[in-house]
Amino acid sequence: MVDGLFVEEDAKLIKKIPLSRHVTEDTLYWPYSTSGNYTCKSGYRFLKEEEELQLNSQTPPICHKRVWKEVWQMQAPPKIKNFLWRACRNVLPTKQALMRRKILEEPICERCKLAVEDSVHALWSCPELDVVWTDQEKWGFRCEMEFTCVRELLSWMIEEGKSLELLAYTTWTVWNQRNKVRLNLQACPLHHVAKQAAELLSQYQANTEASSTQIRSNGNGGNRWRAPPAGFVKVNFDGAVFDDANRSGVGVVIRDSYGAVLASCSERIFQEYEAGVTEALAAQKALSFAHELGFQNVILEGDALRLIQALKSQEQNLCPLGLLVEDVKIYSNHFQRVLYSHVKRNGNSVAHNLAKHVISIPNF
Repeated sequence: MVDGLFVEEDAKLIKKIPLSRHVTEDTLYWPYSTSGNYTCKSGYRFLKEEEELQLNSQTPPICHKRVWKEVWQMQAPPKIKNFLWRACRNVLPTKQALMRRKILEEPICERCKLAVEDSVHALWSCPELDVVWTDQEKWGFRCEMEFTCVRELLSWMIEEGKSLELLAYTTWTVWNQRNKVRLNLQACPLHHVAKQAAELLSQYQANTEASSTQIRSNGNGGNRWRAPPAGFVKVNFDGAVFDDANRSGVGVVIRDSYGAVLASCSERIFQEYEAGVTEALAAQKALSFAHELGFQNVILEGDALRLIQALKSQEQNLCPLGLLVEDVKIYSNHFQRVLYSHVKRNGNSVAHNLAKHVISIPNF
């Protein structure tokens, strides 16, 4: 840095100036922070600047903008989009990138032991990944086309009108499997990666469709009940408390994607509980009822907002209803997929009336 900024004589004098009053053997300093000490923030800024310089020198502006637009318009979670965009920019921490940063000494792929591991090799062209890209209808061009980077692969797929979603999920699953193997963690075999990626994509699409259905039901058009997407049944539940009779009750109705009622029930609880407890018991009964009837993909829907939020949360619930909420979550493991949906009372009227009907029946 000094040699480039000053003439040779001045640079020699400046180098003789001690960096500290104390004698020290450590003469290294980090030039990207004012103190000379390395920090995570300064390191991150340095890497970002390095990536931007590399990107600007290698990527044609038009191609760069178009690929960026297509990636961020994909029907995929932000983490998947971000991963694919990093792969496109060749800034994933592959062995080649880590060697360039002097973290590793050699860049050879650990899967095939044949070639340098850059982004396109690690995710797409490595011979060991042949078992992942076996579907000839979708990936037959892999044997016919050669791509020097992930950006070229994405550009070609965009030009050919091919969808990027399955590619994004598959490469993301390949990358995670690769990292787990490197860390000696439990990882799925490579020949299961394609199936796992397809299932993740299918689940995300179903969740998105169910969420959009719920958003529409809470819009300006009112809170009418909305049918679930194809392949799911919607299980609406509600609870009722009868103070005078010292009783509680639950109501459940199960309907398909056409809105047809497949099953319904009312059940009396011979004790008066708080409203929150009754709702949690109703949710548990709803899943139990659906499981007994053999349904595998369900949307559990109720009008108890706090309960639905607790069921959606990944954190352990510490509220007084926490154990009941955890019981419902555990019971959901009996199904292939369970989604949780909140709707206001007038969108849950059938289950509500079934719960109120309990006072007129002896038991179930």
